[in-house]
Amino acid sequence: YFLFKNFSLSNIAGGLTTADRATDFTDRMDSASAQLVSTFGSDKLNELRVQYARRHQFRTLSDTAADGPAVTVTGVANFGGPRIGDTTSAGFDFNQGIWQVIDNLTWIRGKHGFKAGIDAQFIADDRVRGERFFYTFPTNDTYLSARGGSTPLSYTQLQQDFGDLTAAYDSAFYGFFVQDDWQLNSR
Repeated sequence: YFLFKNFSLSNIAGGLTTADRATDFTDRMDSASAQLVSTFGSDKLNELRVQYARRHQFRTLSDTAADGPAVTVTGVANFGGPRIGDTTSAGFDFNQGIWQVIDNLTWIRGKHGFKAGIDAQFIADDRVRGERFFYTFPTNDTYLSARGGSTPLSYTQLQQDFGDLTAAYDSAFYGFFVQDDWQLNSR
């Protein structure tokens, strides 16, 4: 069994970014595995391995975060809510579970060593994109005039996501092999 936990308070990009864009980040990963090795007579060996692993990462508003759109004044400051639409945004959530089964059979027969195996993985992904709602202003004056109401559309860019920010999908991967190790003689 393996466990990893990380909790990080008030993550921000730094530089011109203020603490009101901070999110709390949680990351947890754990996995459990088991192996069974069996012999059948003196010439057959079977190895069976099973694993389940999961990972969950998500971001929530920190204590210092603003609850509103993000604002960038180019070259001056990045402030407002953490709503920039990527994995550092509030609302980001990633949850994944993986089952894996591996089975290998070895059979020694005369001068041959046969081996065959299968590897199967089943992955379930559930994701939520971080929220996106932010304005970009070219200067401090254009931001102040928009905020004051005299020129409310003085921003150069507005980005906002609408609709379903979630995605859920399942994947299956299979691998097979067969091999024969053959010796001409015992040396």
